[in-house]
Amino acid sequence: GRVRPFAHVLFGAADSTGASSDFSFASAVGGGLDFKIAPILGWRFQGDYIHTHFSGQPQGHARFSTGIVLRF
Repeated sequence: GRVRPFAHVLFGAADSTGASSDFSFASAVGGGLDFKIAPILGWRFQGDYIHTHFSGQPQGHARFSTGIVLRF
């Protein structure tokens, strides 16, 4: 079809620099929709919830993005 939903769970690390430096485990859970424009070209709408834990305090942030998708 022309619309393809997707979901992902990501794990990694985050580094914060500034007045002090810190390193944290990071995770993201999200998903979105890919809209097919042509056989190798699409448009993506994506949303994620990102979790980190800097300086002993948990942080949670939402991230929304959109852009071109190239399929090979």
